[in-house]
Amino acid sequence: MMVAEAFGELEPLRIGAKDAVVVMTHSYEQDRVWLSGALGCGPRYLGLLGARHRSALLVRETAALLGWSVERACEGLFAPVGLGPGRRWRGGDCAGGGCGDPGAM
Repeated sequence: MMVAEAFGELEPLRIGAKDAVVVMTHSYEQDRVWLSGALGCGPRYLGLLGARHRSALLVRETAALLGWSVERACEGLFAPVGLGPGRRWRGGDCAGGGCGDPGAM
């Protein structure tokens, strides 16, 4: 396990396709920075902790920040953390490579 020492510094972590990342800092603004950076690294597993409504808003804002569609941001994103492939919660949560209801996000 590696933990970032400074806010927003993903490069020293060298996140790649074999890695798993979980984002939750208890700061919405920091979560948005970490999520946007982690999405760009393409880890094998990217989990997002937090309430469904918070996660949905965070994904929508992060997608807009990156110039991505919400669907693209949800690819490989597990929100809430712990959902396995093929398991989706209602309400537009992202799970296992897609969003249950992208329009809800």
